[in-house]
Amino acid sequence: MVTELDRLTLPKGVANCHAFNSADFASLNGAKADRVSFLAVGDKKPKLWLTAGLRDGEWRSPFSAPFGGWTGMPDVSQRAMCEAARDLRLWAEERRQPLRIGLPPLAYDETFLTKSLYALSREGRVELLQPDYYFLLSDFSDYDARISSAARNKLANARRHPFSFEAFPKTGPEALARAYAVIERNRAERGYPLAMSLDAVIATRRVIKMDAFLLTLDGRDCAAALVFRVLPDVGLIVYWGNTADSNEVRAMNMLAYKVFGHYHAEGRLRLLDIGPADLDGAPNLGLMEFKEAIGCRVTPRATFLLD
Repeated sequence: MVTELDRLTLPKGVANCHAFNSADFASLNGAKADRVSFLAVGDKKPKLWLTAGLRDGEWRSPFSAPFGGWTGMPDVSQRAMCEAARDLRLWAEERRQPLRIGLPPLAYDETFLTKSLYALSREGRVELLQPDYYFLLSDFSDYDARISSAARNKLANARRHPFSFEAFPKTGPEALARAYAVIERNRAERGYPLAMSLDAVIATRRVIKMDAFLLTLDGRDCAAALVFRVLPDVGLIVYWGNTADSNEVRAMNMLAYKVFGHYHAEGRLRLLDIGPADLDGAPNLGLMEFKEAIGCRVTPRATFLLD
């Protein structure tokens, strides 16, 4: 049974309630969809909820985020998940509008998401399967030993330069603008798209806790990172990058080391999600090698189509 709600109100103790599934985030980005629906899945006492937006004739969760998926109670059974996936497929079929569900990376919650993968695979088909890279922050205690020999050499090179590292846990517009300017230049120099404008980043800061980091050398900003705290124990590096003129001094290796070290010392997060290294299924092998070299682990991230 699928019930469409006017607003999303979740009970206490839900699992996988990441920031992109929140009602506030859906409201902020609602104009990007023709319609937004909050779905409660289950009989008398639903144990799963889904936020979806209608775009281009299909329902999407997410409709404007890296991932969406359903939110559920921690005691939801495999049977209940399978029944929920069936009900969602029938809901989509009734409307003759496919439903696309992009789950978070498996490392976010292996038990909940493994059961989700199984249930959705029975009722839909995998449309996209991506390797998602993350840094387990407990690995930082012996960081130099964990990274590749090439990455150690690059980090040693970077340590010979007088970098200054700034962290902005209470990120104001000025810090965001500085970090964004570095990332915007990085994307332009490499010919990569930049999905979010500075105004969109600033607006998102109102509904998702956000950290900014800047690396400077000789008074110039040369590398930056923007991190969304999507769960109490998970941070997502939405953007990071360096300017081309800082490649030789290995600014990215130093930035990764400093950001990982910052969160390890803070002690609140379990992992940092670095994201996939492909675009719509086309792999960026060089980026994959970089993420592996700096100590990242890899986990699957799947998108299903129910039609």
